[in-house]
Amino acid sequence: MKRVSCEIEGKDEFEEKVRKMTYEYEFKALEIQLQDMQKEKEQLLQTRKNAKISILMKKFQNGRDILKAMKWLENNQDQFAGHVYDPLLIHIDVENATQNAKNLENVIPIRDIQAFAAENANDANMLMRQFREVMNLKVIVVQVDPNANMNQYQPEPRDVGHKNHQDFIGYLSNMISCPDPIKAYLCKLYQLHRIPVFQAGAERQVVKLVESHRLFFVGNVRYSVTKLNYGSPTSTSSILITDRHIFQVSLDKARLKSIDVTKAKIESRLNNLNVEVNKRKVDQVDLEAKKKDVKYAREKLRKIREKLDS
Repeated sequence: MKRVSCEIEGKDEFEEKVRKMTYEYEFKALEIQLQDMQKEKEQLLQTRKNAKISILMKKFQNGRDILKAMKWLENNQDQFAGHVYDPLLIHIDVENATQNAKNLENVIPIRDIQAFAAENANDANMLMRQFREVMNLKVIVVQVDPNANMNQYQPEPRDVGHKNHQDFIGYLSNMISCPDPIKAYLCKLYQLHRIPVFQAGAERQVVKLVESHRLFFVGNVRYSVTKLNYGSPTSTSSILITDRHIFQVSLDKARLKSIDVTKAKIESRLNNLNVEVNKRKVDQVDLEAKKKDVKYAREKLRKIREKLDS
């Protein structure tokens, strides 16, 4: 009986060792996979940033100054009370850029596309002094609201009907993604949430659209409506827009989402493994304590038997 008991205990210990090695192997493999996912995410973001920097260098006369300012900011972010953003172009992604980029490029001026932004007024002043006076760089700095509420930048109720229009694509504000302070800044200045975009088929509805919008896009045509005085007739002008290839570079959001989902699953499994390993450590401690108790009882029983035999 004693031999069988020892064999069972030895088998349990062996199985526990195998289980522990399996957990350790899986844990290490998951950690490596998690690191790979993080590296890919960082590479995606860096590739996007590099491509946008290239656009700033090629499209803007002050591109070299912008790059120098970005490098200085990268090394001095800790000097500011609030968040300071690289040029807005770096942070803006356009949904379906092939179709929508040209519309945004014809509304948002170059001045803001290349501007740095600060959430704190003192930071904005400090940054301007550093860039303009100390470094003698031709760059622009704007201030944005860190507590921006995007709910106040929504289409007017009368415009909601556009969503049922078969040629309606969306409002400019829905076509970009960026931090809320930046998006609110652009909506406040350029009313992106009030500018609808339609497919070319809506051309037949232009007369009706003119009645409710000062600015809108139909296909590759930009329509601007001007009304000088109350009661006076409106004046409508239209121009054919072209793609300036400034907003064409955007983040691969599908791949980024896939990476984040995979990371979340890996982190969840790692947490579960940690819980299981810690539980087994507690069980192992209890098992060792019980084994000591059994060993002590056997030793005590052996001594009693020896005394009885003698």
